[in-house]
Amino acid sequence: GMGPPPPPAPPGPAAPAGMDALRAQIAANKAATPAPSGPAPPPPPAPNNHRPAPPPPSGVAPYVPPAAGAPVPPPPAPAPASNRPAPGPPVPTVTIVQAAPPHSPLARGASQILSPLSMLAYPSAEWRVYDSRAMPWKLRVRKEVFTPNEKLDSPVAIDLVFNQIVRDVTVARHKHIDESERSELVAFLEKKGITARSKTATDAEKLEVISAARRWNTYFARHFPVVVEGDNRVHILSVGASAVVLLVCEKAMVRGEYKMALETVGRQTYAELDIGAWKASQNTLHCSIAGKSYVLTTRSCHTILQAVEGYQIELAKDARYVLSIKAYETRDDTLLSFPKNVVIALSSRIVDKGWLHGTYDGKTGAFPASYASAIIGEPTQAAIETARMQVQRQQTKVSLVQKRSVHGSKTALLPDHVATTDPLTSAGMGQEPGATLRRRVEPQESDLLPEGKYSLLEYARLHFRQGQELYEMQRTDDGSIRGTIKKSTAKPKKAKKKEGGLEWSWSELASLVKFTKSPIQASLLKLDDSDSNNNKLALECFIALMKFMGDYYTAKAGRTEVEVVHFLLQVANKHPPLRDEIYCQLIKQTTNNKSERAESCARGWRLLVICTAAIQPSEDFERYLRSYLQTNAFTPGREFRDQALICLRNLKQTMRHGGRRELPDVAELAAVISGKYTKIQKLYLPGERSKSIKINAVTVAGDVVRQLCDKMEADLVEEYGLYIQAIGTPYGMLLQPSDYVLDTTTIYERRAVPYHLYFRKVLWSGAPRSDLENVGYITLVFDQVAPDVINGNMLPLTHMNKDFLVGEFSTMLCLYHVATNPQVGADELVLSYRKYMPAGIHRLLSETEWAKALLDKLDAVSRCAPIQAKKLYLQLAAKLPLYGARFFNVSVSDVRVKGPAILAIKKDGIMFLNPETRATNLSYTFNEIVSTRRLGSRNTGKHFVDLKLGNLMVQRVTRCETQQGMEITGIISTYIRLLAQREPRRTSTYAP
Repeated sequence: GMGPPPPPAPPGPAAPAGMDALRAQIAANKAATPAPSGPAPPPPPAPNNHRPAPPPPSGVAPYVPPAAGAPVPPPPAPAPASNRPAPGPPVPTVTIVQAAPPHSPLARGASQILSPLSMLAYPSAEWRVYDSRAMPWKLRVRKEVFTPNEKLDSPVAIDLVFNQIVRDVTVARHKHIDESERSELVAFLEKKGITARSKTATDAEKLEVISAARRWNTYFARHFPVVVEGDNRVHILSVGASAVVLLVCEKAMVRGEYKMALETVGRQTYAELDIGAWKASQNTLHCSIAGKSYVLTTRSCHTILQAVEGYQIELAKDARYVLSIKAYETRDDTLLSFPKNVVIALSSRIVDKGWLHGTYDGKTGAFPASYASAIIGEPTQAAIETARMQVQRQQTKVSLVQKRSVHGSKTALLPDHVATTDPLTSAGMGQEPGATLRRRVEPQESDLLPEGKYSLLEYARLHFRQGQELYEMQRTDDGSIRGTIKKSTAKPKKAKKKEGGLEWSWSELASLVKFTKSPIQASLLKLDDSDSNNNKLALECFIALMKFMGDYYTAKAGRTEVEVVHFLLQVANKHPPLRDEIYCQLIKQTTNNKSERAESCARGWRLLVICTAAIQPSEDFERYLRSYLQTNAFTPGREFRDQALICLRNLKQTMRHGGRRELPDVAELAAVISGKYTKIQKLYLPGERSKSIKINAVTVAGDVVRQLCDKMEADLVEEYGLYIQAIGTPYGMLLQPSDYVLDTTTIYERRAVPYHLYFRKVLWSGAPRSDLENVGYITLVFDQVAPDVINGNMLPLTHMNKDFLVGEFSTMLCLYHVATNPQVGADELVLSYRKYMPAGIHRLLSETEWAKALLDKLDAVSRCAPIQAKKLYLQLAAKLPLYGARFFNVSVSDVRVKGPAILAIKKDGIMFLNPETRATNLSYTFNEIVSTRRLGSRNTGKHFVDLKLGNLMVQRVTRCETQQGMEITGIISTYIRLLAQREPRRTSTYAP
């Protein structure tokens, strides 16, 4: 900010000599500048609330602030060449601006910033500030630093950096280029004939010059002025991509003259720099350079420390060697085993994040990055010692984080550039435990198993392979799994002879059901050894599971998360014997999980959530799986209680409905992996209304129907259904109660077909309920029944006599008007009543008769509330002969129907109606329906329903062409089932 101007000279005495000189210079400049042609514009009028400002000094143009919102005027055009003065030294143009009084808050605190020449003390009570215009200036853009292993790919960038280096060497003589560096590059440039303005250098020569400059000590670096404790000389700390250099300014003889030159006091490469010895406070930096400790005073302490740490992190990313910080032992041939404190040479093979690939002791393989610390540069003794000290400091930080953790979550020793060290909680990434479930659902007592009766340890004793260390995984030359079982003849050191001829120990048995960081060498379950395909798939499933949890490396071209999950589900779907194997592997890897990856166990539980929704275990193993989930769900202090509860819910649905049939899509898997287990689904209701519901991976159509029926207080859940309909198509598909909602929506989304889910009343099997006052139920039924009345489906012409029209039908029209219109009036009703009835019905009475009948009935119902009007409307509609029927447009093969017809299905049976008069052509009771069958033709795209009608002696097949065959057969079968439940003795044994 601008500070206050210096106090003005008191009135009376003459201005100081310096001010007179400045005014004289301004007047001389004005005299030397030719006056512009034309009359000068008049000065702007002064504001009314201020007294007129005194005229400025001679040659000084007053500053006039623009009006609010006015555009800034462009600078004046330059004078013609002929009128321009001879070139001379640049002279500042001084302009008067309004300034704040010296005692105002705006003017405080910046008097030290403004020079005395920036303000003129004008002999007046008002303050004036004079700023300069048209001052010559240049903005130079330089390449200040290079990051380690940074590459210049852009030709423009290469050209700019090259020109900067050449100019600094040949013209500017940059102070951070010493004589030896400059002489070497000048010799190269002279040899190539390159000058500061030369454009003949090739791209290869430019890159060679840039490469040479990057090797210089302090050229491409950030320079910080510092004060060294105990030394009064001027020092500079240079932080570059290769080293940290401390410089001192000294007088030196350069070409016969004494000039200030920079000399190196100490230089420290990042490979040998111990960042732990660098401590920064507000203005003091304690550091160690070239084995000597320094105390530096500077305002840039934290900036310097961040720059040094940043360079070390960047160099560690490109390290060619690492130091093992602990032993890593594995039996897998693709993984690398090594002891502690050894140097491992890294290879150029790209693997998954959190993994490295290298060579030690003649063997090559992948290993977790958390087992090693990067060595910067060559593996010298100093660089190795620096890496070892870095590990010790990191372990100290991790131990402090673990002590301060509120929940005691596990924190892995992961390098900052490899993976995060933040603990992962049970509810998801960075959330508190239990945040995923808003309400904990306790199971019924009948669902709980006796504690400890079905432990996985007992199941392992009966069904697992014993002595896993005796097996060895067989691989082909390209590293893929062969599947053949190879077992060593050597016996384990600690083994007992037990019943069944098995050799095992309790410690070995316990290790079979606990987490392992190495892939298993044979299937956990006793699969047939001769079936190499199942054994191969079992091993591939375990490795896929480890990859998903982050405990096994993934090549750059390997499977994605979604592909890994789909592989596991496809194996379980096509190979039922491996379903229990996959569950056993998941339980093993989530039990006593000691992975170095913080998110390993959480991802394992989320994969278990996915599998329990899609994979149905055997009945024998289901009890052991349920017992494991119950133990984790209802034992206080368990970290993944929420996920265990979700798995219990999923497993119960899977055992009841068979599991998901479709593979989850990318969006669903991404939500589960991130800890989101519910989805908001929009549901459409009759009457163009909608409602949002919560569904999950195992929600079936029957669950949605039951949930909405509970809210409507509807008893007969069988009468309602869920439909899915592609937008733009006339018909929807009725979902079966056991259909998974997400399976159905996934099919549509996979084909990029927009859709709507509808909830409707499918059939009317019971008597209309006049005692029900639920608003949701009344609104739903009204919105579904009223359209069938308006389009004439429920009104046969034989029923349209005058007494009905002027009586009950007119009352229904008035009730519909009251229920659907916010303004109830006689005029509105007379104008709009035709919209409430089937086309052509209005001709059965005259306009006068309709008006008289409607006005008579309106008086009785006009005071009804809309919901009461809907209820009375339904009570009258229930008296219609076709109330409660579902209507389908079909084309019938029976000659008695004569072509197109309307198939009406209600609780009494089926009827074929005339589409014009709604008169019944044919009718059958449900006892006369022997069977139903749906057919389709791929050539013509037509769909049919064959109805076998009659009795045991005489049967006849009536074929109906329709696009709603599935819904027709479903409604008929539901009616027959309900009829059999209510009247078992009267119904026949026929099944559709």
